[in-house]
Amino acid sequence: MLWTRMELPCSCLLLLSCLQSLSAHNDFFTSIGQMTDLLYTEKDLVTSLKDYIRAEESKLERVKRWADKLDSLTATATQDPEGFLGHPVNAFKLMKRLNTEWGDLESLVLSDTTDGMDY
Repeated sequence: MLWTRMELPCSCLLLLSCLQSLSAHNDFFTSIGQMTDLLYTEKDLVTSLKDYIRAEESKLERVKRWADKLDSLTATATQDPEGFLGHPVNAFKLMKRLNTEWGDLESLVLSDTTDGMDY
């Protein structure tokens, strides 16, 4: 079959546009595959975020228990400070709390839950 001068360029353009649409179609599937990977990456990020939240909530629960314990203790102690501190064990425990336990609490509050430690 002989092509006329006008038919040949039109046929070439048609062929090129078909090839281009096939190429775009393949890019579409490649793009969907990459987007699927991103979807699973986001799922992993959500899982990590939930783990982080659980770790922070656990740490916060420990801090709350400290606060409740110390609140109860100081409420009792401040009702009669002289009587409370007159007992040598109470005086010793106060000094121990101020020297070590508050430092431990500070370390807990400032700790990074992303380092994998259980609280």
